[in-house]
Amino acid sequence: MKSWNFGNMESSFAKATDDKLWKYGNGRASRPMSRVMAALVACTLAQCAAYAAPATRNIAFRRVPYESSAADYTNVGHLATDGKVTDDPVWLLKADSEFPNKSPAREMPQKAIDGNKDTKWLVTESKCWLEVALLAPARAASYAIMSANDVPDRDPKKWRILGSNDGATFEEIAAAENPGFAKRHECKTWEIDKPGTYRFYRLAIDANSGAPETQLAEFDLLDDAGNSIIRRSSSSFQSRWISKGGTNEWLKIDLGAMSRVDSVSVKWAKGGEAESSYIELSADGEAWTRGTSGKDIRFVKLVCEKAKGEVFGVDEIEVMGYNALKVASVPLPRPGIMALALFGNAVFLAFIALVCWGVEALWNKLFFPRTDRRPFPPHGAMPAARALKFTTIHMSWIVLATFTVSTALTVFFRCFDIELPPQDPTLWFADLACPWTTRLFIALFSVIAAPIVEEFIFRRFVFRAILRGIPGVPPLACLLSGVVFAVIHYNLAAFLPIVFLGTVLAWVYWRTGRLWTTMLMHSVVNATSFLLLLVFHEMVG
Repeated sequence: MKSWNFGNMESSFAKATDDKLWKYGNGRASRPMSRVMAALVACTLAQCAAYAAPATRNIAFRRVPYESSAADYTNVGHLATDGKVTDDPVWLLKADSEFPNKSPAREMPQKAIDGNKDTKWLVTESKCWLEVALLAPARAASYAIMSANDVPDRDPKKWRILGSNDGATFEEIAAAENPGFAKRHECKTWEIDKPGTYRFYRLAIDANSGAPETQLAEFDLLDDAGNSIIRRSSSSFQSRWISKGGTNEWLKIDLGAMSRVDSVSVKWAKGGEAESSYIELSADGEAWTRGTSGKDIRFVKLVCEKAKGEVFGVDEIEVMGYNALKVASVPLPRPGIMALALFGNAVFLAFIALVCWGVEALWNKLFFPRTDRRPFPPHGAMPAARALKFTTIHMSWIVLATFTVSTALTVFFRCFDIELPPQDPTLWFADLACPWTTRLFIALFSVIAAPIVEEFIFRRFVFRAILRGIPGVPPLACLLSGVVFAVIHYNLAAFLPIVFLGTVLAWVYWRTGRLWTTMLMHSVVNATSFLLLLVFHEMVG
């Protein structure tokens, strides 16, 4: 196995770093490293500039829309900006009849399925049918009819139950004849002879008890357990706006501030698509201009002229652009909870450091007598002044390279629409609603406490333990300790950048033999991260 002795063997890179390459303008040797540094600086500044530019986002997200109408109280306009999309088609729970124009306004077919015995459906015909369209196909094992409040002669006497899945072709699944209801608001139940799974159920009344009108208080469909499939169907929530009609409907969104609108996209629900529609933009909500982009826009309106089906259905409307509104990125816990979480984290890390120190001390006492213990590093620690110079020289490219790797990976994942969430303290710090006192506490923890304790754990104990197992291959030990460092952070978004940083910090510790050098570098990396996060989030609002 090849032996790596960095104490007796000064590599050309290390020697040039200490003696020449960082003395700018002092000979030809300074040019290669200066070019590398210039490239890293330019790359990082370009990436930072891209993040500093006004960020395009969905500025309609959770803004309150106004709608021309809604099919019912559960499918109102604000559901079109809640960020939720479903693949279910637009199905409305509704009741219809053979003669919809022969029912009084307060006694329409919908009253037969509203679950209220004090309302009723009435039609001025003795022979007619009542049809119920469920939100989804369901199996009915029985059905129930409740008599209305008055005039017993209007009660249904002879009928059939029909089922269909397309609303056009029906098949008979039950038939019955009722001798009469003993009292008003009496509910009777009958079995279905040929139960099946249907979306449309029709009560075809062939005769009533003798009056020229027909009425009933409630019609219900029951499953095998006796539960209402109509009530269950009506509780199947769909997060979307559904209009009441299929022509001349609209949805208007107030963006909350003057905005730059780059594009507007509409996610139509299946079965609720528009045959003709367009987008209008306005600054004041009075004067409207057709288009999907513009500046100084406050209101966006989706105008629906004609639906392909019976109604319009919009799962989501997105307005991509920018405005100065401050948006909280995540729900913030209370400051006391955040402080307690960070303090608990610090105590836990300190406890782990003490455990590592105790384990190492016991291990050395049991298996390595003092006379057999090797110094670290084998080539001896750098003098403090030279270690400080070494740390200062390497700090700039380590910080730049770490952020270059991190930013490049973020851009790579976003190209594939993959968003990897950062750690909670980072989200709290970046949130514009976070108090400055909490931000200061988070920064102090991340810049001072975390680097000190983590360097004790991962460089002083983990790296040296791995190095003891593979003493002839320090680079591999550096890499493995970096992997352990990243795994413990439990953050997939920053896994590779943390592996890189942990590997480099282990190398610095190996070169200098001074733990405070890695603590200083670690602290500078965290401080730079929080500074960039604060500045750029404030810039984009």
